[in-house]
Amino acid sequence: MNQSGETILLVEDDEADVFIMKHVLKKAGIVNALQVVTHGQAALDYFTATSIYSDRTSFPLPVIGVIASTGITKPPKRTKVSTVNCDLEAKFSKSLEPIS
Repeated sequence: MNQSGETILLVEDDEADVFIMKHVLKKAGIVNALQVVTHGQAALDYFTATSIYSDRTSFPLPVIGVIASTGITKPPKRTKVSTVNCDLEAKFSKSLEPIS
C-alpha cells in the first residue's frame, strides 16, 4: 500500500465518476490523499496555488494529476502531422542515447 502522504489531483465534474475513481484507487491499494476539482480552470488554479488554492498546507502540490474525460464520444481524426511525427521519431531515435 502506498501511504506516502503525496497528493493526487483528480479533475472530474461527475460525482459518479469521482466515486468510481476513489473505488479503483482503493482497490489498487493507493491510499494517497485525493483532491478533486471540477474543471480545468480550477486545476490550473490548484497547480499554480492561486485563488482558493493558495494555501499549500491545505492544498499540497500533487505528485500526479488525473483528468477524467468520459464525455468524449469518438477519437479525434488522424492527420498527416501524426504520421510525420512518427517518421521523425523513428529517424532520430536511433541516434539518441538513453538517459540513465
